[in-house]
Amino acid sequence: MEAQKLAVSLSEDQFVNLLHMVQQHGDQAAMLELLHYYEEDMKHLSKYLRMPYEDAMQTLRTELLELVTTGLAE
Repeated sequence: MEAQKLAVSLSEDQFVNLLHMVQQHGDQAAMLELLHYYEEDMKHLSKYLRMPYEDAMQTLRTELLELVTTGLAE
């Protein structure tokens, strides 16, 4: 089994606070922290997308930005 090392560790309260800051106040620093938090997951997922690595990463980042900023209400 592969050992995973988390680059960024966030508590649930910190995570919810970052989401709130992005959704309610448009805080760019909070958005960058969320992107950094999911960076390793996106790198892993990009291997399964049939497109160049850079395009896959950009697509995943864009989708994350859209999901966080618009919420799950749609």
